[in-house]
Amino acid sequence: MKFQPLLEQVKQYAISYFDVHHDPDLIYHNLRHTKDVVAAATQIANHYQLSDEDFFVVISASWFHDTGYFTDKKDHESKSVALATHFLKQHKVEQPVIDKVSGCILATKMPQNPADLLQQIICDADLFHLGTDDFRDKNKLLRKEMEAIKKHDIDKDEMAQLQHRVFTGA
Repeated sequence: MKFQPLLEQVKQYAISYFDVHHDPDLIYHNLRHTKDVVAAATQIANHYQLSDEDFFVVISASWFHDTGYFTDKKDHESKSVALATHFLKQHKVEQPVIDKVSGCILATKMPQNPADLLQQIICDADLFHLGTDDFRDKNKLLRKEMEAIKKHDIDKDEMAQLQHRVFTGA
């Protein structure tokens, strides 16, 4: 299978999906975040010199991993898998590849528990901002999003507890 042209189609589909679906509560989990995850996943995947198929898996999963937020914020990973599966089946991608993409998307569910290298790559890419100079700004956006979704303010102690769970997997 020619993965590179299909990866461009995945990218265009994901971008148009974000353009069509609007949710003012998604201040953090938006197209900007998705593009950041794709960039980080690309950087990490290139380090490992993945095969064309595995590179396709990781980057496709990165494009789709948060699309499910538009239909179910609590179980967005499963909704993202459904969307990715539908798209990939339409493009005649073989089931083992679809399964790997699905596994990568599901691995981003908190607390993360990646089972293999491809899942580790997307999990690291999804949290890549934690080790950057953009952490504070992105953390503020995430807090605003959580407040919008929960419909209440999140004080510093509650946010610190949430961050602690992210860092420790607790």
